[in-house]
Amino acid sequence: MDARLQHGDESSLAGGGAAPAAKSGASISLVLPVLDAEKSLARIVLAANEALARVTGDYEIVLVDGGSHDGTLAVATATGSMFPALRVLEQPALGPGNQVRAGIHAATKDYVALAATNTILEAHDLERLVLVAPHCHLASGTAGHEHDGWIHRLLLRTYNVAADVLLATGVRDSQSAVKFARRDTMRALAPAAESAFLHTEMLSNARRTGLSVVEVDLASRRGGTAVDAYALRNSAATIREAARFWWTTCMFPAPDAPDKADDQAAGAIRSWHIALLTAVAAIVMFTRLTFPLIEPDEARYALIAASMIDSGDLLVPQREGSFYLDKPPLLYWMTVASFWAFGVHDYAARTVTALAGLGTLLATYFAGRHLVGRRGAYLGAFLLLLCLGFVLASRFLIMDGLLTLFTTVTILSMYLATQRGELRRGWWMLAAISCGLGVMTKGPIALVLTLPPWVAARWLAHEGAAVRPRDWLWFGGGVAGVALPWFVAVSIREPGFLRYFFWEHHVVRYTTNMIHVEPWWFYIPVLAIGMFPACVLLPVLAVYIGRRTKMVAESRTRAQGYLLLSALWTVGFFSIGTGKLATYILPALPMLCLLMGAMLDRAILTNIDDKFMARMRLWIPFHGTRLALLAGIVLGIVDFIIDGGEADQWLECALLVFGSAALYWYVSRRTFAERPARWYFAAAVPLAVLAIGIADIYPTIATKRSLATRVAASRHAAGDELAPVICFGRHEDSLL
Repeated sequence: MDARLQHGDESSLAGGGAAPAAKSGASISLVLPVLDAEKSLARIVLAANEALARVTGDYEIVLVDGGSHDGTLAVATATGSMFPALRVLEQPALGPGNQVRAGIHAATKDYVALAATNTILEAHDLERLVLVAPHCHLASGTAGHEHDGWIHRLLLRTYNVAADVLLATGVRDSQSAVKFARRDTMRALAPAAESAFLHTEMLSNARRTGLSVVEVDLASRRGGTAVDAYALRNSAATIREAARFWWTTCMFPAPDAPDKADDQAAGAIRSWHIALLTAVAAIVMFTRLTFPLIEPDEARYALIAASMIDSGDLLVPQREGSFYLDKPPLLYWMTVASFWAFGVHDYAARTVTALAGLGTLLATYFAGRHLVGRRGAYLGAFLLLLCLGFVLASRFLIMDGLLTLFTTVTILSMYLATQRGELRRGWWMLAAISCGLGVMTKGPIALVLTLPPWVAARWLAHEGAAVRPRDWLWFGGGVAGVALPWFVAVSIREPGFLRYFFWEHHVVRYTTNMIHVEPWWFYIPVLAIGMFPACVLLPVLAVYIGRRTKMVAESRTRAQGYLLLSALWTVGFFSIGTGKLATYILPALPMLCLLMGAMLDRAILTNIDDKFMARMRLWIPFHGTRLALLAGIVLGIVDFIIDGGEADQWLECALLVFGSAALYWYVSRRTFAERPARWYFAAAVPLAVLAIGIADIYPTIATKRSLATRVAASRHAAGDELAPVICFGRHEDSLL
C-alpha cells in the first residue's frame, strides 16, 4: 500500500462522517527524543500527554535525552512527578540514532509512535496516525515547513527528492515528524544510523522489505532551535551515512563471498579456462602482425627503440638525435628486448603489446576470480576478447595497451589486499610494483587511475582491512623503487626534465591541451565502438546496476561496486580533460567486462526470479548473434571493395557474406531462442567475425594506406630498391 492522507481524508477510512472522537483501544508508547530542550520541554511533554489521553487510555511517554548540556534532565525529572505515564531515559552517547534505538527498545505498548527530536505533538495529528495504522504497516507523518526560510526549504526539498530517487523512500518528507507502527514492526525497522539520516533509513528499509507506508499530513512541529543547530553541525555525518547506506544497502548489498571456503571454491582455477582464453587470444592478437607500422605513434615508438639499439643509450629516449622525454621508457625498453630477440621488424615491435594484451586477459581472469567468482571472471575475460578496441590496442605498438596491463593488476590487487579483515601484503606489494611499472609506462596517470576509485570504494563500503601509515610507506616504497631511479638519473642528465614532464606534459596538457579537442560526450560512442560486439550488454548492465528488485539487488556485490567506480572514474576523468584520444579509456574495459561477466553469472545465467533478467536470457544470445552476423555481412562487402573486386577475392567474400546471411536466417527462427546452444552461438559467431575483421581486413587497409608501401612501390618502379625517396607532408618515422 502506497498512499498519502491529507486533511479531510479521515472520513474515507472511518466509513463516512467526521473523525471519531471516541478513544481507541490501542495501547501506545510515544518515544520522544529531546536535546537541549530546557525551555520547551514542559510544553513538549504537556502536548504529548494531552494528545495521548485524547486518543487512548493506555499509553506511556518514553522521553530519551541525547546528552543535553542545559537543564533538560532536571526539568524532565520534575515534570515526571506531574505525569505518571512519563518515563525518562538518559542516553549519554550523542546522536539521535542512539536515542531512537533506546526508546524503541524501552517501549512496552502494542504500538509505538516515534517523534522527531523536540517535536511538539498535536492531538489531531496522533488521531490521524492511529486512524490509518490498521490499514498499513507504517504511518509516516509529513510536517509542514511553510514558516521555514526559503534556503532551508530548498535544501530540504533537494534532500527529499534525492532520497526518493536513490533510496526509494516514496514519501515527500523523508525526515518525517512522527512515525507510527506496531512495536514489532518498529523494532524491525530500528535504524543503524547515528545521525539524522535515521528517519530516511527507516522509510527506505520499509520499502525494500515490502512494507506498506502511508504518508499523513501533520501540523506537529519542532520546539526550540537546539536540534536544528545540532543537525547543521552534523550535516556531514548525515550525508556520509546516506551515501554509505545507498551504496551498501541499495546498490551493492551482497558480500563478496559468504565465507572463506566459498571464496576458495570461487577462486579455483580451471585449466580449460586458461587454455581456451590463451588459444583465442593467440588467434586474435598474434596473427598477421607483419603489416606496416601505423603512423604516427607506432612508427615513432619503434624508431625510438631502434635508436636506442643504434646509440647504445638506453637511459634517455631519443628521436632524430634529440631527447624525447614525453613518456617514460618502459615500452621502448621492452621493444628493444623484442628487437634483440626477433630482429628489427614490425611484428617484433607489436609482439610487446600483444603480450601485454595477453597479460591483461589473464590478470582479468586470475585476479577477477576473487572478486566476481570463477565463472564470472571467465565470462568477463572472454568478453574482453570480444571488445574491438582492446584487441586492436593489443595489436598496435601504443602506450595504452601496456598501461592497461599494469592498471588492471594494480586496481584488482589493491582491492584483494584489503578485501578481508587483515591486509594481505602479497597483493598489496604486487599492486605497488605494478603501479610503479605503470608510472614507468606513461607517468603519474597510473596513480591517478588506480588510487581514487580504491579510496572512494573504501569510504563508501566502510569495511575491509585497515591500512596503516607504514603500509602506505611500503606501497610508496614499491612504486618509488620501480620508477624513481630512472627519474632521478634523467633529471641529473637533463636538469629541466622534471618540470617539463610532470607540469607541462601532464598538468598543463590535461587542462589546456588544444590537440585532439573533443566534446565531453566523446567517450560515449567511443565506448560503444571500442567494446563492439560486447557492447550489446552495456544497456543490460545499466538496467542491472539500477534495478531495485530484491533478487537483482542481492546479486550485486561490493566488488562489483568497486569495478563500477574504477570504470566510471577512468571514463569520467578523461571526459573532463580537453584533449581526448579513443585509447585513453582502455583501462576501463577490463573492469566493465568483469562487471558484465558477474551480471551474466549471477543474474542472467542463474535463474533468479526477475522478469527482466528472464527476458534477457533469451534476448542476449538471440539479438547478439544476429547483430554479429549483420556485421559479418558488412565486413564481407567491405573486404570485397577494399580488394578492388579482384577475382581471387570473390570466393572469400562470397563465403563471408552468404555464410553470414544463411546463419542469420537460421538464428532468426523462433525455436533458436529456446535452444541451449544459443549461448555457444552468441560466443562463437561474434568472435569469428571479430577475428576476420582484425586479422584480414584491417591489415589490408593499413598496408594500402602505408607510406612504406608506397615508397617500396616507387623504388620497384625505379628499378633500385635502395633509391632515396623524398616524402612531403608525412611523418618520416613511417620509413622504419
